[in-house]
Amino acid sequence: MVLILPLKAGYLIAVLICRLQFRFSSKDRNAVIYNLKRVVASVPEREIRILALKVFENFGKYLVDFFRFSKLNDEFIKEKVNIINREYLDSAIKNYPGVIFLSGHIGNWELGACLVSKLGCPVNVVALSHVHKKVNNLFNRQRAYCGTKVIPIGFALRQCYRLLKEKGLVAFLGDRDFGNSGKVFKFCSSKAQIPLGPAEFALKTGAVILPAFSIREKDDKFSLFIEKPIPAFNTDGSKKDRDRIITEYLQVIETYIKKYPSQWYMFQPFFLE
Repeated sequence: MVLILPLKAGYLIAVLICRLQFRFSSKDRNAVIYNLKRVVASVPEREIRILALKVFENFGKYLVDFFRFSKLNDEFIKEKVNIINREYLDSAIKNYPGVIFLSGHIGNWELGACLVSKLGCPVNVVALSHVHKKVNNLFNRQRAYCGTKVIPIGFALRQCYRLLKEKGLVAFLGDRDFGNSGKVFKFCSSKAQIPLGPAEFALKTGAVILPAFSIREKDDKFSLFIEKPIPAFNTDGSKKDRDRIITEYLQVIETYIKKYPSQWYMFQPFFLE
């Protein structure tokens, strides 16, 4: 349906549906409010609730954009996307054996990977497979429209290592540990369990970590922010190197989440306290 309707109409319907979800799904609503309280701790309770509703509305728009990837072309990029710090991407590809794109569940991370692939730099995305095969195939088909390839989390170790050794580009989300094998780090005003994979792959392969965030602007256009590369200097192979790298890129992710809290789509309790 989102392919048939004009974009604004698709947004309107998605926003209305997500408002109903906000109203009737207390589990999702309470999780978002719980998380936001730790991101914008000084904001009054009433404003937190308004911000939480905005999270649901923006997520509806995110889904519309995702299912319209077949319409994403050069004209869309020219009219709707502002790419900031493109030189960081070019430098990383030129000077490092591989590139790890690192983002979070903020803005439209799927669009970010899609845009980079459309720029002529095909991205391999590490993603959690959906429990239902048909849904999983649908999501992967949308990604394929942009030339983005998917690496299921269960098969990531060998494939990511090979791709990064071959000057490939691999994308991770660094703000949620799906495998329950992460480590607790300070994040925002609290603590959270953070995945270790991006930093460990960087140390093992020499790949550079390149934080990037595709953020929705007020006019429903997008800014793709590419941040300064984070080299993975391996001094002695210890966990201190890994934790230092994670701490550095968590600060970048935290900055974006605090700046755009209504675009952080975390529908489960994220923090540990």
